[in-house]
Amino acid sequence: LRVFFSADVNVDQTKPLSTGESEADELLRSWDKDGTAAGFVGVVYDNRDRGHSLLNPELFPRLARTRYSKPARDHNVDNGLQAQIYFEDLIVIGNSSTAHVNGPMWRSQARFAITSAAVRMTGEQYFNNHIYFYPEHR
Repeated sequence: LRVFFSADVNVDQTKPLSTGESEADELLRSWDKDGTAAGFVGVVYDNRDRGHSLLNPELFPRLARTRYSKPARDHNVDNGLQAQIYFEDLIVIGNSSTAHVNGPMWRSQARFAITSAAVRMTGEQYFNNHIYFYPEHR
């Protein structure tokens, strides 16, 4: 099953692009002020570990984020390897710091993403501007 979604990514463009204190954050803000930064228009952040390794929303106030309904959460649509949802015409950056830890086939999400069943899906994500990171789970 592959589900395609469109999303409302209207965020308050008067908020700063970034609130961090690093040199990179300063560059982002200066490019934004000059009108040379694309900002986060059309970009969505998709956390798939229920907040375990959540990108702090205060660091990038203009970055739109997914919000899963209770029925979606009840059916585990919001957790683990992203294999079901495409956000139409959007750039998606996501992460899930989770792993398969039960049964004889335990493995990281990254390893699961390169199984023969998942390789096509990860390729489709790449070609549709969806990139997911699966950091080590502890």
